[in-house]
Amino acid sequence: MLDYASALTEMDLDALAEHIAARSGVGGVQQISDFTEWCEDRFIDLQQLLPPRMVLVGLGIDETALRIARFINDGPHDIEVITFYGFSDDEGTLLARQLPVQRDEPSARRSPRATMSIDERRKQLEQHLDDCGLRTRFEAVRDALHEQMPYGVLEGVGRHGVSLQLTVTGSDEVRRSPVYFGVFAAYHSPGVVEISLLDITEKQNKADYAKLASNVQLSDWQHGGRVIVIESDDQWEQIKPHVCEFAAAVHKAWQTYRNTPLPSE
Repeated sequence: MLDYASALTEMDLDALAEHIAARSGVGGVQQISDFTEWCEDRFIDLQQLLPPRMVLVGLGIDETALRIARFINDGPHDIEVITFYGFSDDEGTLLARQLPVQRDEPSARRSPRATMSIDERRKQLEQHLDDCGLRTRFEAVRDALHEQMPYGVLEGVGRHGVSLQLTVTGSDEVRRSPVYFGVFAAYHSPGVVEISLLDITEKQNKADYAKLASNVQLSDWQHGGRVIVIESDDQWEQIKPHVCEFAAAVHKAWQTYRNTPLPSE
């Protein structure tokens, strides 16, 4: 396990992405042709996947392996040990699970590879918007969605755009909705701004989604869900009322699941 984890950690990010993609599509794992693009679509930083989390599973564990696992877990790496003890009776075999090694604070994990700060990400996105000449249209779309979802929105920043994800902060946790809009500039095609919609938007807002689909052309998004392709400023002005109406409906529906009042209340 350590040999495999160390080999992954020493890979450059392009090789790591190819390694993961080549081994997808089996054992119930989604087939992913381009893992770098898959992460980009979900605003996941490949660098943050390393070093990999390790989980050692077996029937019992000897003291040497247990000592090594604890030693590793006290450092910057994340390892868990899960053991099973079996008991047989007339009706079959019972398995009792124990976790002799478990990280108390996963968030304390330290990656040896530097990750980009939010300011660096924003600068990278702004440079991309200037390079592709879509800053004005991109910001118009993003700002319009923000106006319809004024509270509880977490904005994730990627190289080609942003995600707008609804959140609710409770007394002891931050709950995140799986419903979010992705706004991308020149991501798959030059000269276009795209709004991605996850499948969950259709499931939770069937009537509003159907109304949107009757007024705005929706295409299949390659990583699941649908996408609105905006090829010109005039096109955006035509579909803006329908997109904004849908965004407002999603925001209103999410209020059902929140556990804190909105400022307007």
